Amino acid sequence: MAELFPTPAAFIEDLERWWNLFRGLSVAKRLQAPPSLVVGKAPLAACTETQQRPYYGREYLKLKKTLLEEKRAPKA
Repeated sequence: MAELFPTPAAFIEDLERWWNLFRGLSVAKRLQAPPSLVVGKAPLAACTETQQRPYYGREYLKLKKTLLEEKRAPKA
């Protein structure tokens, strides 16, 4: 892991990059699906989904802050 991600910030940057890509791809795939009959409020959710930013949960943001603030001990 240390070779791929020399710092915690590098790991978080890569993780968030992949999360943003995954979110965009999953929405695009749903938009490419053949039309289907939907009953209820689902069409409203589908319209707003593409306009939303990727969601990062409260727990993830807390862990991210802790990891970035953590001072790494010098290697012996």
